[in-house]
Amino acid sequence: MAIDPGDITAPLPFFEHAASRRILYIAAGPCPLVFAIGVESVVRRGPVVTPESPTHPFGLTTAALSLAAPDVRAALAEAQPFAAGALEESLASWANFCDDVADRLHEGESLATALAETWLLRDAGDVMLDDLTVPPTRAP
Repeated sequence: MAIDPGDITAPLPFFEHAASRRILYIAAGPCPLVFAIGVESVVRRGPVVTPESPTHPFGLTTAALSLAAPDVRAALAEAQPFAAGALEESLASWANFCDDVADRLHEGESLATALAETWLLRDAGDVMLDDLTVPPTRAP
């Protein structure tokens, strides 16, 4: 989806930092936050958690960064808009996750807690798990 740079209310695109192979997303709020995830973490599917860790994979692989940090601004300066293509749906889910984490951070929650608890797998529908320990549901 092409974004008109003249439309100041259009959502920001995703950015790709080629040197680190990370996708960047800027979440709006009282203090804009930059979220980063490796490209391989967005395309990965399959068993992603253990029974001991119900945290959504985004919580395990996302970094939250301050726009005030000089190295974050430098990475954004080097980044190019990312054409989501086949990853559009996964990246939309990731952006929702980032926005939810940003809301929790702005409410005073710690980063570690927000990343670990924002999306638990029982709450998320976009992760395919190969859990053979749960028997299939039978129709009555």
